[in-house]
Amino acid sequence: MSDPRFLEYHINQLRAEVGNEAVDSLLTEFAGQELYVPKKARPHQPIADACGMPLAKALARMRGGEYIRIPGEVSSGEGTDPSDLPEIDPRYLPPLLSELCDRVGPSGVARLVKEFGGQEIYIPIHPRKGQRLVEKCGMDVAMALADLRSGEHSHQSIPRAAVLASKKLAITALAGRGLSTQAIAKEVGSTSRYVRMVMSGSCG
Repeated sequence: MSDPRFLEYHINQLRAEVGNEAVDSLLTEFAGQELYVPKKARPHQPIADACGMPLAKALARMRGGEYIRIPGEVSSGEGTDPSDLPEIDPRYLPPLLSELCDRVGPSGVARLVKEFGGQEIYIPIHPRKGQRLVEKCGMDVAMALADLRSGEHSHQSIPRAAVLASKKLAITALAGRGLSTQAIAKEVGSTSRYVRMVMSGSCG
Protein backbone atom coordinates (compact mmCIF):
# COMPACT_ATOMS: atom_id res chain seq x y z
CA MET A 1 0.00 0.00 0.00
CA SER A 2 1.32 3.45 -0.86
CA ASP A 3 1.96 6.36 1.46
CA PRO A 4 -1.58 7.40 2.40
CA ARG A 5 -0.80 11.05 3.14
CA PHE A 6 -2.47 13.48 0.75
CA LEU A 7 0.26 16.07 0.61
CA GLU A 8 -0.36 19.80 0.38
CA TYR A 9 1.29 20.13 -3.02
CA HIS A 10 -1.24 17.68 -4.46
CA ILE A 11 -4.08 19.83 -3.17
CA ASN A 12 -2.51 22.96 -4.61
CA GLN A 13 -1.89 21.21 -7.94
CA LEU A 14 -5.51 20.09 -8.10
CA ARG A 15 -6.72 23.62 -7.34
CA ALA A 16 -4.64 24.93 -10.21
CA GLU A 17 -5.97 22.29 -12.61
CA VAL A 18 -9.66 22.01 -11.75
CA GLY A 19 -10.48 24.94 -9.47
CA ASN A 20 -11.33 25.45 -5.83
CA GLU A 21 -14.92 24.23 -5.91
CA ALA A 22 -14.08 20.67 -6.97
CA VAL A 23 -11.19 20.43 -4.52
CA ASP A 24 -13.33 21.77 -1.67
CA SER A 25 -15.89 19.08 -2.51
CA LEU A 26 -13.15 16.44 -2.25
CA LEU A 27 -11.96 17.74 1.10
CA THR A 28 -15.50 17.97 2.47
CA GLU A 29 -17.01 14.76 1.10
CA PHE A 30 -14.08 12.51 2.04
CA ALA A 31 -12.65 14.33 5.08
CA GLY A 32 -10.58 12.10 7.30
CA GLN A 33 -10.85 9.07 5.04
CA GLU A 34 -8.28 6.85 3.38
CA LEU A 35 -9.51 7.08 -0.19
CA TYR A 36 -8.74 4.65 -3.00
CA VAL A 37 -8.03 6.41 -6.31
CA PRO A 38 -8.91 4.24 -9.35
CA LYS A 39 -6.23 4.02 -12.02
CA LYS A 40 -8.76 5.20 -14.60
CA ALA A 41 -11.50 7.68 -13.78
CA ARG A 42 -14.98 6.73 -14.97
CA PRO A 43 -18.46 8.22 -14.53
CA HIS A 44 -20.37 7.08 -11.45
CA GLN A 45 -17.28 6.30 -9.40
CA PRO A 46 -17.48 7.90 -5.93
CA ILE A 47 -14.83 10.57 -6.62
CA ALA A 48 -16.31 11.46 -10.00
CA ASP A 49 -19.83 11.66 -8.57
CA ALA A 50 -18.82 13.80 -5.61
CA CYS A 51 -16.24 16.06 -7.22
CA GLY A 52 -16.68 15.86 -11.01
CA MET A 53 -14.84 14.07 -13.78
CA PRO A 54 -12.11 16.72 -14.25
CA LEU A 55 -10.93 16.27 -10.66
CA ALA A 56 -11.30 12.48 -10.84
CA LYS A 57 -9.13 12.36 -13.97
CA ALA A 58 -6.52 14.69 -12.51
CA LEU A 59 -6.35 12.66 -9.31
CA ALA A 60 -6.05 9.42 -11.30
CA ARG A 61 -3.05 10.87 -13.14
CA MET A 62 -1.38 11.84 -9.86
CA ARG A 63 -2.18 8.89 -7.61
CA GLY A 64 -4.11 6.31 -9.62
CA GLY A 65 -4.13 2.85 -8.02
CA GLU A 66 -3.07 4.25 -4.64
CA TYR A 67 -4.65 5.27 -1.36
CA ILE A 68 -4.56 8.84 -0.18
CA ARG A 69 -5.42 10.17 3.26
CA ILE A 70 -7.76 13.14 2.97
CA PRO A 71 -7.19 15.65 5.79
CA GLY A 72 -9.98 16.08 8.31
CA GLU A 73 -11.92 14.20 10.96
CA VAL A 74 -11.42 10.46 10.75
CA SER A 75 -14.49 8.26 10.41
CA SER A 76 -13.70 4.59 10.88
CA GLY A 77 -17.11 3.10 11.46
CA GLU A 78 -19.82 3.72 14.02
CA GLY A 79 -18.76 2.83 17.55
CA THR A 80 -15.71 0.91 16.40
CA ASP A 81 -13.21 0.25 19.18
CA PRO A 82 -9.93 -0.96 17.63
CA SER A 83 -9.22 -3.10 20.71
CA ASP A 84 -12.55 -4.88 20.16
CA LEU A 85 -11.79 -6.00 16.59
CA PRO A 86 -10.91 -9.61 15.71
CA GLU A 87 -7.35 -10.40 14.69
CA ILE A 88 -6.85 -10.82 10.95
CA ASP A 89 -3.98 -12.67 9.28
CA PRO A 90 -3.99 -11.32 5.71
CA ARG A 91 -2.02 -14.31 4.41
CA TYR A 92 -4.90 -16.75 4.88
CA LEU A 93 -8.09 -14.92 3.93
CA PRO A 94 -10.66 -16.05 1.34
CA PRO A 95 -10.30 -14.29 -2.05
CA LEU A 96 -12.66 -11.33 -1.63
CA LEU A 97 -11.42 -10.51 1.85
CA SER A 98 -7.83 -10.92 0.73
CA GLU A 99 -8.36 -8.35 -2.03
CA LEU A 100 -10.14 -6.08 0.41
CA CYS A 101 -7.24 -6.42 2.86
CA ASP A 102 -4.82 -5.27 0.15
CA ARG A 103 -6.86 -2.06 -0.13
CA VAL A 104 -7.96 -1.23 3.41
CA GLY A 105 -5.65 -3.31 5.59
CA PRO A 106 -6.45 -5.92 8.25
CA SER A 107 -8.37 -3.44 10.42
CA GLY A 108 -10.81 -2.73 7.60
CA VAL A 109 -11.46 -6.44 7.07
CA ALA A 110 -11.85 -6.90 10.83
CA ARG A 111 -14.52 -4.17 10.94
CA LEU A 112 -16.44 -5.85 8.12
CA VAL A 113 -16.25 -9.33 9.65
CA LYS A 114 -17.19 -8.05 13.11
CA GLU A 115 -20.28 -6.23 11.88
CA PHE A 116 -21.49 -8.47 9.05
CA GLY A 117 -19.88 -11.91 9.44
CA GLY A 118 -22.40 -14.57 8.44
CA GLN A 119 -24.68 -12.07 6.69
CA GLU A 120 -25.41 -11.15 3.10
CA ILE A 121 -24.86 -7.42 2.72
CA TYR A 122 -25.83 -4.96 0.02
CA ILE A 123 -22.88 -3.21 -1.63
CA PRO A 124 -23.99 0.07 -3.22
CA ILE A 125 -22.38 1.41 -6.38
CA HIS A 126 -21.99 4.84 -4.80
CA PRO A 127 -21.24 4.64 -1.08
CA ARG A 128 -22.70 7.57 0.85
CA LYS A 129 -22.85 8.74 4.43
CA GLY A 130 -25.88 7.29 6.16
CA GLN A 131 -25.73 3.92 4.39
CA ARG A 132 -25.46 0.97 6.76
CA LEU A 133 -22.20 -0.36 5.34
CA VAL A 134 -20.57 3.07 5.52
CA GLU A 135 -21.80 3.79 9.05
CA LYS A 136 -20.73 0.42 10.43
CA CYS A 137 -17.44 -0.16 8.60
CA GLY A 138 -16.32 3.22 7.27
CA MET A 139 -16.26 4.84 3.85
CA ASP A 140 -12.91 3.24 3.01
CA VAL A 141 -14.31 -0.30 3.28
CA ALA A 142 -17.51 0.60 1.40
CA MET A 143 -15.63 2.24 -1.47
CA ALA A 144 -13.14 -0.61 -1.76
CA LEU A 145 -15.95 -3.18 -1.88
CA ALA A 146 -17.81 -1.16 -4.51
CA ASP A 147 -14.65 -0.99 -6.62
CA LEU A 148 -13.97 -4.72 -6.20
CA ARG A 149 -17.50 -5.44 -7.40
CA SER A 150 -16.74 -3.45 -10.58
CA GLY A 151 -19.18 -0.65 -9.83
CA GLU A 152 -22.27 -2.87 -9.87
CA HIS A 153 -25.06 -3.12 -7.31
CA SER A 154 -24.58 -6.48 -5.61
CA HIS A 155 -25.20 -8.56 -2.54
CA GLN A 156 -22.23 -10.29 -0.98
CA SER A 157 -22.09 -12.97 1.70
CA ILE A 158 -19.46 -12.21 4.35
CA PRO A 159 -18.10 -15.44 5.86
CA ARG A 160 -18.80 -15.64 9.59
CA ALA A 161 -15.78 -17.84 10.17
CA ALA A 162 -13.38 -15.75 8.08
CA VAL A 163 -11.08 -15.07 11.03
CA LEU A 164 -11.30 -18.62 12.36
CA ALA A 165 -10.70 -20.09 8.90
CA SER A 166 -7.75 -17.73 8.52
CA LYS A 167 -6.22 -19.08 11.72
CA LYS A 168 -6.83 -22.71 10.73
CA LEU A 169 -5.20 -22.17 7.35
CA ALA A 170 -2.25 -20.52 9.06
CA ILE A 171 -1.85 -23.50 11.40
CA THR A 172 -1.97 -25.95 8.49
CA ALA A 173 0.57 -23.96 6.48
CA LEU A 174 2.97 -23.61 9.42
CA ALA A 175 2.65 -27.31 10.23
CA GLY A 176 3.55 -28.06 6.62
CA ARG A 177 6.75 -26.09 7.13
CA GLY A 178 7.69 -28.37 10.02
CA LEU A 179 7.10 -25.99 12.94
CA SER A 180 6.39 -27.51 16.33
CA THR A 181 2.99 -27.28 17.99
CA GLN A 182 4.31 -24.77 20.49
CA ALA A 183 5.91 -22.62 17.79
CA ILE A 184 2.70 -22.62 15.75
CA ALA A 185 0.63 -21.68 18.78
CA LYS A 186 2.92 -18.73 19.46
CA GLU A 187 2.88 -17.64 15.81
CA VAL A 188 -0.93 -17.59 15.45
CA GLY A 189 -1.73 -16.46 18.99
CA SER A 190 -3.52 -19.64 20.05
CA THR A 191 -3.15 -22.49 22.53
CA SER A 192 -1.17 -25.65 21.83
CA ARG A 193 -4.35 -27.65 22.46
CA TYR A 194 -6.20 -25.75 19.72
CA VAL A 195 -3.32 -26.28 17.31
CA ARG A 196 -3.36 -30.03 18.00
CA MET A 197 -7.15 -30.11 17.43
CA VAL A 198 -6.80 -28.38 14.06
CA MET A 199 -3.94 -30.64 12.99
CA SER A 200 -5.91 -33.76 13.95
CA GLY A 201 -8.99 -32.57 12.11
CA SER A 202 -11.15 -32.61 15.22
CA CYS A 203 -11.83 -28.88 15.21
CA GLY A 204 -14.71 -28.34 12.80
